Amino acid sequence: MQSLRPVRRVAELGSLDRTESHVKFKVHRHVGAQALRGLIPKRYHSQFRWSEFDAAQTALLLFRYDQDDVVISSIVSRALHSTTDLSEQFRVAVGGNFTTEAASFLAEAGFHIYTLRDLTWTDESYKSLTKAV
Repeated sequence: MQSLRPVRRVAELGSLDRTESHVKFKVHRHVGAQALRGLIPKRYHSQFRWSEFDAAQTALLLFRYDQDDVVISSIVSRALHSTTDLSEQFRVAVGGNFTTEAASFLAEAGFHIYTLRDLTWTDESYKSLTKAV
């Protein structure tokens, strides 16, 4: 007999790309310090001062986080629209790299951004490069 697993709502996982089978972002709300440490990819750990997160809960937006990933503003916009009433004291966004527009959206919403690369992309420059390849 097949065991039944609980079904997770799409809103909990973020926005699924209809052409690909992987998730573009995940939203984690009301995350405690210990849980946050487990959710953040290990290669980002050196960027965090974990003691800063001991006192309060965190809202975490986890985007594609490999060093070659670039997150554009439309993905960030969808992630931000999927979160309502952010009451957490800390807001953290993790991704490989963000376009200037995406970073601006996150900063305006009060998110601290953690990346592996600090390359300067715009949405248009990144899209034109990916279309050329």
